Amino acid sequence: MALFGRKKQSSQGDAAKPENLAEQPQEDEETIEEAHDDSGRTVETTLSLHPEAEIPEEDEYYLRFLNGEAPRLKPGQVALSGISAQRDEHGQMLVTAFIRNGAEKAIRLKESTVLIMSNDNQVIAKKKVDLRGVGDIPPRSARPWNFYFAPKEQLQQEFPKDGWKIGFHVEKPKREHHLDLADSWKSALSEQQVDKLKDMIRDMKPPRPGEVNFMGMRAVQSENGDLHVTLLIRNGGNNELKLDNVPLQVEDAHGDVIARGGFKLEDFAVQPFSSRPWTFVFPHRLLKKDEIDLSKWRAYPIKKKQEEDKA
Repeated sequence: MALFGRKKQSSQGDAAKPENLAEQPQEDEETIEEAHDDSGRTVETTLSLHPEAEIPEEDEYYLRFLNGEAPRLKPGQVALSGISAQRDEHGQMLVTAFIRNGAEKAIRLKESTVLIMSNDNQVIAKKKVDLRGVGDIPPRSARPWNFYFAPKEQLQQEFPKDGWKIGFHVEKPKREHHLDLADSWKSALSEQQVDKLKDMIRDMKPPRPGEVNFMGMRAVQSENGDLHVTLLIRNGGNNELKLDNVPLQVEDAHGDVIARGGFKLEDFAVQPFSSRPWTFVFPHRLLKKDEIDLSKWRAYPIKKKQEEDKA
């Protein structure tokens, strides 16, 4: 059992001096779990030793001192605060840290991913750790614990000179790409048709973050010769996409341009991380070929310069 034992001096000297990661929330891929209490209240933690831990009195006194020096938590916050770090002759890294519970009730942790990071947020080590052996951590308390990182779990072999920090890695929830229907489409489609569109979008590979693209869905010629082109306008950004003018060009199976024109849209917006279907109608008189092959086709927006060159 990885119980906390006697504190050892770090083999890295002053370079291994820790800082509390919980006080430095990150916005990049490697993040630390944060509480969501904005009341301004803080929680002071008391030392809680594992029932089976055997710690000399002087070490316990030192731990109480370190715990008292640690920044206060937000109510409900669970965080890690570094104590010491060292490597043995086999390259294994031992990091000792407080597991701090700012909640009003005891917590029992399970499996969590723990990160060791530099102050500029470079990952030094990363490991998924089974924390059930820590036991119940009482309310508003901090329990010291040892974390071991094998050489293969270390991304850097040296501790940075400006210190390090430790924390839980929290996966950012991935926003699911979804269907965004205009009101006119909602009233025109049956529930089964809407479900089919939702399934189609769910099964598609979503656009890259920030990407906007047009995907062809259907192209047919009506009895009067008009060309109806239905496109899926996909917004991979985290902001609403507003469109008021869409210049489009359509090519048939032979690669020939069969239609080109601009469409004015009113109050048209595609919500973040969503796709909106829309049908664009090219009047028969604007078609550039009498016989068109729609067994294969593509439609895409054209830039203003392209429009001027081909006018």
